[in-house]
Amino acid sequence: MADDRYYHPAVETLARPDLDTLIDERVRSTVRYAEEHSPFYRRWFEPNLPEKLGA
Repeated sequence: MADDRYYHPAVETLARPDLDTLIDERVRSTVRYAEEHSPFYRRWFEPNLPEKLGA
């Protein structure tokens, strides 16, 4: 029954530093994808990303 408490236990029970790292990786991946596949976001990110974020 304890397994029913979480949809994805490996992620939902991560220690805070590990969760922060995972979130950072996912945000960077999403921004990279948007920049590569969307002309709108490519122009919108142009003055700020991704070089300044260290991607």
